[in-house]
Amino acid sequence: MEREDWIHVGMVAGGAVLGLAARVFLKSNVMKKAMVSTTAAALRVQKCAEEGSACLQAQADDIVAAAKEENRKRDEADAAAKAAAEAAQAPVEDQAK
Repeated sequence: MEREDWIHVGMVAGGAVLGLAARVFLKSNVMKKAMVSTTAAALRVQKCAEEGSACLQAQADDIVAAAKEENRKRDEADAAAKAAAEAAQAPVEDQAK
C-alpha cells in the first residue's frame, strides 16, 4: 500500500477511536452535570425572553389602542368639517313664502 492509503486507514481508525472515546465521555457523570446545567441556563434565558416579550407586547397593544383612538377622533373631526362645508354650500331656501 502507498503512503496515502495508510493515511486514509489511519484517519478511519482515529475517527473510530475518537467516536468511542466521545461515547464514553458523553455517558460520564461530569458530562451529564454539564448538560443539565447548560439546559437549566437555557430554560432561564427562555423564561426571561418570554417575560420581556410579554412586556413589549403589552406596550405595543397600548400604542395601537392610542393610535386607533387618535384616528377615530381625526375621522370624527373630518366628518364634522365636511358636514359644515356641505351645509355652508347648500342653497338657502326662502322661508318667507
